[in-house]
Amino acid sequence: MTDPRAASVIVEGGPSDLIGDELQAVVPVFIDGVEVHLPKPLPGVAEYVTVAHAEEQANTWRATLLHDLDERGPTPYQSDATCCFEFLASAGTAVASGAVGLESFANHHVARFCPPQPYDATGEPFGPPPTVVVFGEELTFRDLTNKPLHERLGTILPELNGTPRPTSEPWWPKLRQVQALAALNRHGITDPTARKGLQGVKSLTQRLCDREYAGTAAMMREAFEFLSPGWIGAQRAARLPEPPE
Repeated sequence: MTDPRAASVIVEGGPSDLIGDELQAVVPVFIDGVEVHLPKPLPGVAEYVTVAHAEEQANTWRATLLHDLDERGPTPYQSDATCCFEFLASAGTAVASGAVGLESFANHHVARFCPPQPYDATGEPFGPPPTVVVFGEELTFRDLTNKPLHERLGTILPELNGTPRPTSEPWWPKLRQVQALAALNRHGITDPTARKGLQGVKSLTQRLCDREYAGTAAMMREAFEFLSPGWIGAQRAARLPEPPE
């Protein structure tokens, strides 16, 4: 494994000379007319790395917000716009990438039970879309992926897997908080507002200054392990950044 973010599989059957080998999953693409195979990312792990780095950067930039304040007015003013915007960008990246990583993870596992609609070489649908019955409702992959993230992770995947729901786990409120912060960030809702998963009525900037982004990386690791034990694994985990404090 050349990069811990890359998807791979250990061969357990088939030709004897391949058993035990680690095969790299690839994605075929065309770049400037040349067909190239790129390493396929393990769903959620590439985003986890982004989140871990963004959280660390946000913590560093946040510490500078109280440096060298202009005290001439009634309220101290931070005149260094660079540190302000770098902080907001890093903190926003942490929550946005966290939500994207959880979406990727959720949709990958949903597809194990109900794959997307196949298409032929001309781009036309090939046969009827696959379906799966969840809580008495017949759903396609599109139907499932249009469900809110917390429903896919909290009820749908546990139902399909036949495993306990995670909604009583210590990390679940953090997942809901990150989901809500990412939605505010994505839609540019910066004015003070109340939202499910968040406490109180505060602006997005205030929430980020209150470090509501912190703990996103740790929550992702815990969610992956609960919903798919061994998803990252010891070998890969040793080469990934640790969740920031």
